[in-house]
Amino acid sequence: MVGGGVGGGGGGGGAAGHERARVRPPAAPRGVLQVIIKDKAGNAVSGATWTAKGPEKTFGGEAGAKVPVRPGAYELSATAPGYRDGRGTVTIERDGTATLTLEMIPAKA
Repeated sequence: MVGGGVGGGGGGGGAAGHERARVRPPAAPRGVLQVIIKDKAGNAVSGATWTAKGPEKTFGGEAGAKVPVRPGAYELSATAPGYRDGRGTVTIERDGTATLTLEMIPAKA
Protein backbone atom coordinates (compact mmCIF):
# COMPACT_ATOMS: atom_id res chain seq x y z
CA MET A 1 0.00 0.00 0.00
CA VAL A 2 1.22 3.44 -0.80
CA GLY A 3 0.26 6.58 1.21
CA GLY A 4 -2.05 4.62 3.50
CA GLY A 5 -1.19 6.40 6.83
CA VAL A 6 -3.73 8.12 9.04
CA GLY A 7 -4.81 11.39 7.53
CA GLY A 8 -3.58 10.44 4.07
CA GLY A 9 -1.15 13.05 2.94
CA GLY A 10 -1.21 16.81 2.81
CA GLY A 11 -4.82 17.28 3.94
CA GLY A 12 -4.24 17.40 7.70
CA GLY A 13 -7.00 14.86 8.29
CA GLY A 14 -9.87 17.40 8.47
CA ALA A 15 -12.43 18.43 5.92
CA ALA A 16 -11.39 21.47 3.94
CA GLY A 17 -12.86 24.74 5.21
CA HIS A 18 -14.14 23.32 8.52
CA GLU A 19 -12.44 24.41 11.73
CA ARG A 20 -13.64 24.02 15.28
CA ALA A 21 -14.78 27.25 16.90
CA ARG A 22 -13.26 27.90 20.30
CA VAL A 23 -15.90 28.75 22.85
CA ARG A 24 -14.83 30.95 25.74
CA PRO A 25 -16.75 31.13 28.98
CA PRO A 26 -18.25 34.53 29.73
CA ALA A 27 -15.88 36.94 31.45
CA ALA A 28 -16.13 37.10 35.22
CA PRO A 29 -17.87 40.23 36.49
CA ARG A 30 -15.27 42.82 37.30
CA GLY A 31 -14.97 45.88 39.43
CA VAL A 32 -12.40 48.63 39.78
CA LEU A 33 -10.33 49.52 42.83
CA GLN A 34 -8.55 52.85 43.30
CA VAL A 35 -6.38 53.58 46.32
CA ILE A 36 -5.59 57.17 47.30
CA ILE A 37 -2.82 57.68 49.87
CA LYS A 38 -2.62 61.08 51.58
CA ASP A 39 -1.05 62.70 54.61
CA LYS A 40 -3.05 64.41 57.38
CA ALA A 41 -3.06 67.69 55.40
CA GLY A 42 -4.62 65.94 52.38
CA ASN A 43 -1.47 65.94 50.23
CA ALA A 44 -0.49 62.90 48.18
CA VAL A 45 2.27 60.88 49.88
CA SER A 46 5.31 60.58 47.63
CA GLY A 47 6.61 57.04 47.08
CA ALA A 48 3.55 55.37 48.61
CA THR A 49 2.62 51.85 47.51
CA TRP A 50 -0.16 49.52 48.59
CA THR A 51 -0.93 45.81 48.80
CA ALA A 52 -4.39 44.20 48.75
CA LYS A 53 -5.53 40.75 49.83
CA GLY A 54 -8.86 39.58 48.47
CA PRO A 55 -10.79 36.86 46.66
CA GLU A 56 -8.44 36.81 43.69
CA LYS A 57 -4.92 36.97 45.12
CA THR A 58 -2.52 39.37 46.75
CA PHE A 59 -1.53 42.26 44.52
CA GLY A 60 -0.52 45.89 44.79
CA GLY A 61 0.26 49.10 43.00
CA GLU A 62 1.08 52.75 43.17
CA ALA A 63 -1.24 55.25 44.77
CA GLY A 64 -3.92 56.61 42.45
CA ALA A 65 -3.86 53.74 39.95
CA LYS A 66 -7.18 52.14 38.98
CA VAL A 67 -6.96 48.35 39.06
CA PRO A 68 -9.54 45.87 37.68
CA VAL A 69 -10.48 43.33 40.36
CA ARG A 70 -13.06 40.66 41.08
CA PRO A 71 -15.94 41.74 43.29
CA GLY A 72 -15.47 41.05 46.99
CA ALA A 73 -13.88 42.31 50.18
CA TYR A 74 -10.24 43.43 50.23
CA GLU A 75 -7.84 44.20 53.07
CA LEU A 76 -5.28 46.84 52.11
CA SER A 77 -2.05 48.07 53.59
CA ALA A 78 0.04 51.02 52.45
CA THR A 79 3.68 51.91 53.00
CA ALA A 80 5.72 55.03 52.33
CA PRO A 81 9.16 56.21 53.41
CA GLY A 82 8.91 58.30 56.60
CA TYR A 83 5.35 57.18 57.44
CA ARG A 84 3.71 54.51 59.55
CA ASP A 85 1.96 51.78 57.58
CA GLY A 86 -1.69 52.51 56.80
CA ARG A 87 -4.49 49.93 56.68
CA GLY A 88 -8.07 49.80 55.45
CA THR A 89 -10.79 47.59 53.99
CA VAL A 90 -13.03 48.01 50.99
CA THR A 91 -15.75 45.98 49.26
CA ILE A 92 -16.06 46.00 45.48
CA GLU A 93 -19.57 45.41 44.15
CA ARG A 94 -20.20 43.62 40.85
CA ASP A 95 -19.37 46.01 37.99
CA GLY A 96 -18.70 48.73 40.58
CA THR A 97 -15.85 51.08 41.37
CA ALA A 98 -14.59 51.75 44.88
CA THR A 99 -12.05 54.30 46.02
CA LEU A 100 -10.28 53.83 49.32
CA THR A 101 -8.43 56.81 50.81
CA LEU A 102 -5.75 55.93 53.36
CA GLU A 103 -4.33 58.66 55.60
CA MET A 104 -0.68 58.10 56.44
CA ILE A 105 0.77 59.29 59.75
CA PRO A 106 4.39 60.45 59.86
CA ALA A 107 6.74 58.09 61.68
CA LYS A 108 8.24 59.51 64.85
CA ALA A 109 11.90 60.42 64.64
